[in-house]
Amino acid sequence: MLFSWGFFINCGEQHSSSEKIVTRSIIIKKVHVSLTVDPSYKKLAEDIDNYFTNRFNKGVFNGNILFAKDGKIVIKKSYGYADVRKKTPLELTSRFQLASASKPFTAFAIMLLNERGKLDFNDNLNKFIPNFPYKDISIQLLLSHRSGLAKYDYFADKLWTNKSKFMSNDDLVEMMKNNPHLTGYAPDKVFQYCNTNYALLASVIEKASKTKYKSFMENEIFKPLGMNNTYVLNIKDSNDLKLRVNSFDKGNKLIYDNFMDGVVGDKEIYSTVEDLFIFDQSLYSGELLAPEKMKEAFKPRNTKWKSGSRNYGFGWRIIKLDDGRQIPYHCGWWHGFRSYFIRVPENKGTIIVLNNSMKGSFLTVLDMLKLLGLDHQ
Repeated sequence: MLFSWGFFINCGEQHSSSEKIVTRSIIIKKVHVSLTVDPSYKKLAEDIDNYFTNRFNKGVFNGNILFAKDGKIVIKKSYGYADVRKKTPLELTSRFQLASASKPFTAFAIMLLNERGKLDFNDNLNKFIPNFPYKDISIQLLLSHRSGLAKYDYFADKLWTNKSKFMSNDDLVEMMKNNPHLTGYAPDKVFQYCNTNYALLASVIEKASKTKYKSFMENEIFKPLGMNNTYVLNIKDSNDLKLRVNSFDKGNKLIYDNFMDGVVGDKEIYSTVEDLFIFDQSLYSGELLAPEKMKEAFKPRNTKWKSGSRNYGFGWRIIKLDDGRQIPYHCGWWHGFRSYFIRVPENKGTIIVLNNSMKGSFLTVLDMLKLLGLDHQ
């Protein structure tokens, strides 16, 4: 429900809004990170722009993009509307729901807590959630989707009877305690992508850090990195709701929140293309976590793997290309939002696509690598 191996890129109306050229940069661990488009990639930028402009004009894309190569921004641009009904234009500071592309951040928070000695990847979940009836589930199994737990976005639809009330992570934990047979497999037997894992990891973060997930993410990750337009949505906070763009269905009708929007960790981070690029670059500079430590996140956790197939690390999907490169990425899909966050470490390439409409066909990781000229070495 929150993911797809492909990626839907969606709708638009009639005109493309270009970015305002503003020279801006931040400092990450004394490393200069430019947020300005590098003019040396003019031809490549034109090709990418033509591609998305064409999709926008056909009504199959509405959103923001940022493509980078060699750590330099090739293009960043908005196409379409924050509100497709009112024709309110998108801006580069428009905050999109990342959906499952929130998972790399939840995993990063767990890794920070591990580095600080607050938890071990092999810790049992019962250490942080006492009396949890599901045995032999470690933090590592949650991170890599090998817990065997059932998907809450399916069972909660049956078990949460008051759909007008938002369900919280605490509610989810209690629901699982009261229904101790919500499993699909025994722990560590198979990989099954499951949003329950990352919702529970948000609860682990709260227990280990002694602070709310929202506060930890914003104060320990987003603010220190200068990700000033990124936040965790509190669905009950009217101020949070005002900060975001909304999403729309294929008929340009507003998609409303539902009862599962109170659950965080697997989704509910809102961000911008520039802020995601800042985070991407911080993984090279090691501002919060050393690059050597980050290797754990990009280590494939499933043994059966061949070229062209996909794997999973800690919060990142990984695709192995025919030339041997391993490309970490994550896509997201929730309500009308579609997101894609791809990293190409060998080339310091970055592809970020965020959109807020359901219209359009889908692109694969290889499609977008090809746009940036990084589909092969």
